Amino acid sequence: MHRLQISLPEWQYRFLREQASHTDQSIAGFIRKLIQQEAQAVQRPVEEDPIWEIVGIGQGGPPYDVSERVDEFLYSVQREDNGSENRPGR
Repeated sequence: MHRLQISLPEWQYRFLREQASHTDQSIAGFIRKLIQQEAQAVQRPVEEDPIWEIVGIGQGGPPYDVSERVDEFLYSVQREDNGSENRPGR
């Protein structure tokens, strides 16, 4: 194990002290835990990145005329044949 001495702004030291206290760890143990978590995140295969959950979200089936009926889909507005709005309750 290597010994390391660093200087921190007061707010960072207070943050570390509070977080370590909340988790019943020493500041050194808390810092080691943070470094371990970051190292694991960096080593995670790109395929496991949560961003991939949105891939394909725009694909799908009907309705295909959303651009023509945007008000109906976004605001539950139905248009009559002449283009005037017909909102329920009006």
